Amino acid sequence: MPLHPQSQAFLDAMAASKAPGWHELLPEDARKAFAGMTHLFGKGPRMHHVEDRILYDRLRMRVFRPSDTANLPVVLYFHGGGWVLGDLQTHDALCRHLAVASGCTIFSVDYRLAPEYPFPAASSRPKR
Repeated sequence: MPLHPQSQAFLDAMAASKAPGWHELLPEDARKAFAGMTHLFGKGPRMHHVEDRILYDRLRMRVFRPSDTANLPVVLYFHGGGWVLGDLQTHDALCRHLAVASGCTIFSVDYRLAPEYPFPAASSRPKR
């Protein structure tokens, strides 16, 4: 199945830029470059409710409720980025779009990133 024309145009522009790949950059440089691209997604739609939560004193989550409907289905969302890139802010607009399109409450998890936290630290339950 071919890519959507906008997706193909984006990938073609990335290839034409001759910029180094994410894997060729130091993690902090790749994170800055990745975060610098979030403007391409806009701010995302307005939500009925958005709330940041902290579980186990350190696991951050952002909750996106698209409406005031009780008992909405829930999606637990772990952002992309190869366990090295991304956070709650870089995927905020995407989660807003997902919430509206799906009619679900989105729980976006801000897991710890490698290489600062090697496997399995990102998914390990913090000790109390």
